[in-house]
Amino acid sequence: MILSSNILSLLTAQYSHETANGIFYTALQSWADRRGLTGTASFFRKQAEGERVHADKILEYIHNRNDQLTVIAVPLQAVEPTSFENLFTLAIERERLTSEMILAIKSQAESIGDHATCQWLLDPEGLVKEQVEEENILQTIIDRMNIDPTAGPHLLDVWIGGL
Repeated sequence: MILSSNILSLLTAQYSHETANGIFYTALQSWADRRGLTGTASFFRKQAEGERVHADKILEYIHNRNDQLTVIAVPLQAVEPTSFENLFTLAIERERLTSEMILAIKSQAESIGDHATCQWLLDPEGLVKEQVEEENILQTIIDRMNIDPTAGPHLLDVWIGGL
């Protein structure tokens, strides 16, 4: 069963976006590592790896539907965090955009009756569930910073490294 051209286009854009997310998180990792925030750097390294896994899942799904990925440029932007807190603001904004894109794929799939794509997105190991988890962990970090703003980056760094 081949994907509709519209769903394939959305999945291709999502693949590109997930690949860019991996690079984005690598930049956040580098910023944290350079400042001795090893727990935060480790957290963002894991996030970068997770984004590459997401891209691979999309590619595998496209192949499982007997189609192929059309290579498109990965949209990169400069990442210039201004503070420890800003790392997580940038990250949650990025994840919210990612969630919107994934839900747009689901909505389009529903509108054309592509139940296989809907099921794949909603699978217990699917992208929708993973997005909920990623937004939740970032919001938890932001909430922790807001609860005790005097804790400082290094104390929070130890906690974040254990996540």
